[in-house]
Amino acid sequence: HIMRQQMVLVTFNYRLGPLGFLSTEDDVIPGNFGLKDQVSVLRWIRENIQSFGGDPETVSIVGYSAGSASVHLHYLSTLSNGLFSSGIGHSGSALNPWVMTERSLEKAIRIGAVLGCPTRKTQALLDCLRKQPAEDIVRQVAVFQDFLYNPFS
Repeated sequence: HIMRQQMVLVTFNYRLGPLGFLSTEDDVIPGNFGLKDQVSVLRWIRENIQSFGGDPETVSIVGYSAGSASVHLHYLSTLSNGLFSSGIGHSGSALNPWVMTERSLEKAIRIGAVLGCPTRKTQALLDCLRKQPAEDIVRQVAVFQDFLYNPFS
């Protein structure tokens, strides 16, 4: 059993749906905030894990389904270089069709429009979205769900 081994388990949350993956395909709302949250956690682990008896040189990342795709994406990302030594992915990869969001800009504009935000300039859209309650933004996912998957994954 894995728990018979000496290890430190770190779990965390990260942004999902439009809060984590909304993108206007530019530098204003570039997207992938959920993955960047994960990189921030990996940096925190590297800097602090010794305080909990862990070794920053032997960090393994593990994910299931969408988390597994995240593991795969961290192997491919330069932002994650040197932050983990191994990864285990269960039932998902960066090659799954739901990993890449299609028509990101169109979806960002639709969410903004539904929330009454200006949509012609992305900075104005961002400024307006920042003033919206997170719950209102997340509720708009249903507008895009023709199938049982998250269009902002």
